Amino acid sequence: MKKVKRKDFKNFEVAFYWGETPYFRDNGMSVLESLDIHIEYPQCFACGKSKFIDSKTSMSHISMWNASKLEKHHFDPLSLGGEDEIHNIVLLCKKCHSEAPMSRLTLEEIIIWCKSKPSHIEEEWANSVAGFYRMLENKFENEQERNAFMEWFVKNISPIEPKEMCKILTSEQLVSSYFGMNPTGETIAYACAKLYEKENVQG
Repeated sequence: MKKVKRKDFKNFEVAFYWGETPYFRDNGMSVLESLDIHIEYPQCFACGKSKFIDSKTSMSHISMWNASKLEKHHFDPLSLGGEDEIHNIVLLCKKCHSEAPMSRLTLEEIIIWCKSKPSHIEEEWANSVAGFYRMLENKFENEQERNAFMEWFVKNISPIEPKEMCKILTSEQLVSSYFGMNPTGETIAYACAKLYEKENVQG
């Protein structure tokens, strides 16, 4: 039997398709919006991790999506009779792809699965707490200033989920949209310190 060649959809084609496709359960938002994925940078549809390393690139967002290491996942597997069409493909990082269900899923089921995956931001934040405190010591050499900042941080920032915290820092233009999606402890500490200084100056 002659082997059928797979269709070669570019990553941006897939992202753009889902960016234009409404998800009926989310008030007319597109599938991409429902998954909280931004078209500006290539992101895993499940954990949200951006798979493009150089934040200072001059490449267009189309080129970045296409050059990214995101992998195509057919949520209705080809081996079980699923179609090799763009409406059957989501883009996942290598880790999420290895964990993706191999059973036949509908669009709604793959969206539910994607949303069930922990945000990589929470995982990276948990792994970067040491970096946060290293940066804190460099930023505030005076112990009194450091304690004042920590009091503000515990009251205003700690209760916020890491993903929402990064959105706030990005909206305040304290971190770029790239680092808002790919934070480290040092990045978050720096941005929080700038927000703290900003609020104190205004106050």
